Amino acid sequence: MVTRKIATILISTLSIIIICGVVFASQENVCSEFANKDLLEEFGSDGIRSAQINNNNEIPPVPFVKGGDDDLVENQRQNITQKIDFIAKIGEELFGIEKKNFFRPINKIVELKNYKAPKIINVPEDYSKIQTAIDSANFGDTIKIASGEYMGNIVMKEGVSLIGSNEFVELKTEPKATLTNVAFGSVLEQTIFNETVINGNNSGNVVEFKNGITNKTRLENFTIKNSGENLSGILIENSSPLISNNILRDNEYGIYIKENSSPLIQKNVINFNNKGVQIYNFIEVETGAKATFWNVAFAPVSTLLDNLITDNKTGIDLYNS
Repeated sequence: MVTRKIATILISTLSIIIICGVVFASQENVCSEFANKDLLEEFGSDGIRSAQINNNNEIPPVPFVKGGDDDLVENQRQNITQKIDFIAKIGEELFGIEKKNFFRPINKIVELKNYKAPKIINVPEDYSKIQTAIDSANFGDTIKIASGEYMGNIVMKEGVSLIGSNEFVELKTEPKATLTNVAFGSVLEQTIFNETVINGNNSGNVVEFKNGITNKTRLENFTIKNSGENLSGILIENSSPLISNNILRDNEYGIYIKENSSPLIQKNVINFNNKGVQIYNFIEVETGAKATFWNVAFAPVSTLLDNLITDNKTGIDLYNS
């Protein structure tokens, strides 16, 4: 068993050497489009090489892209394919290595090569604007935002979390009996802010989650205010993020959840909006040529847990939800 594993590794390593050797030797004669192609990804992809080997037990021609000289590219394709076939035959006959296992070590190398460890991005230290930081982030990254007021609109990215500083400011004015005061156990009118503020400047949705964002994406510890007319502090459309410890105020809709979305909305303060939470969240199921109906069996589920929703014209508005 150990000998077979060692043989597999050696044969795969030899294949990598052959591939790299041909690529490096050909770079002087092939245009940059071909020279820059990552050949390991072509050979290491389960979807290209291993799947075809599994289906017919034969190694197909190498799927190169075209270079500056089609004849040269074709010769290189045939050259590498012949060498790989020869090595695979030796591995199978001498060591009993199945062809379907041939590229597994290469696949692991490609997987490690492409792995990017999650990182922490700081605003404004690393980027002055929140959106620039989001656009530059990769899946799994966390963006931490320092205290301050940030103007503009934000479009979230899948797998990238946005975390405010979690510092609170509490402003007190003249005594006034409101639901907010009762909830916070005070006879004074209280306005609570997270010190990290995203201000939409009365234009657009302040923060948007769209196009299939999942619960790998979080938004925490912000004051989100001043959406555009008939728009939202947070818009969640066909997405299911985690929204927690935020304050949403002075928006047309504090949070608007629509279409196929199943977010978790937890421990937020949603007040002084026209509508605190609007849920227009359903899936249309076709029943005929044109007819559709709303079917609760297929409906997504929005979870609102431990939120304070008060002093809005409408607290929660459900439509087909």
